[in-house]
Amino acid sequence: MSDISQLAHVLRQYEVFRKGPDSKGGGDFHKGFIPLEGKDLEKVAERVLKRDWSNCKAIASMYKMAESVERLLHLKLDSKARRDLGRLLISSLCYAELYRLDREDEDDLQTASERLGHASTATTKKFYRNKPTEVLPLSHKTG
Repeated sequence: MSDISQLAHVLRQYEVFRKGPDSKGGGDFHKGFIPLEGKDLEKVAERVLKRDWSNCKAIASMYKMAESVERLLHLKLDSKARRDLGRLLISSLCYAELYRLDREDEDDLQTASERLGHASTATTKKFYRNKPTEVLPLSHKTG
């Protein structure tokens, strides 16, 4: 099965993948599906997979995927609907085993200071959160 077919299959059967084999089910319908109802999911999958998402931040990628699909389908989504669509797309990539979310190594104060462009670590120490909300990079699943 091609990557496009695999992702389209997951999108069509998302609730099955989401619940897992041992789950009794329940839960809400994923709101990310609303703009995809009646749409060609092969084209959606093709659009998402046009880009290599390896080593990209998950949150930024999620929004870029949603914006790309929004343009493809000529949609006008508000920020919440765009977020829901992005969550669906990034989850589907993981369920299709095409990508996975990997945790980044925690930065030390010096690395954070350099990334933020602070003149000294004193400034960074004052404002930097050692344990921020996790934003994970995507890794292409191999093998």
